[in-house]
Amino acid sequence: MENIALRRIAPNVFGILLSLEPAVAALAGLVVLGQRLTGPEWVGMVLVVAASVVIRSASAPRRTPRTAARGLTGDGE
Repeated sequence: MENIALRRIAPNVFGILLSLEPAVAALAGLVVLGQRLTGPEWVGMVLVVAASVVIRSASAPRRTPRTAARGLTGDGE
């Protein structure tokens, strides 16, 4: 499924979604198995997801108004 998703969505969005896997697994563990995370585990999970969002956002190509009108990224692609 990940390969299909990678073909259909932007790589930076895909990376963020992959970073959410531990959070989804923790939620599934809570709902299905009744497992609870400790405070430090929650903090660690939030930090991993936040780091992924920051890195992916910073590495996304910037679009200027002129290149956006032509459908191009700011790096000349």
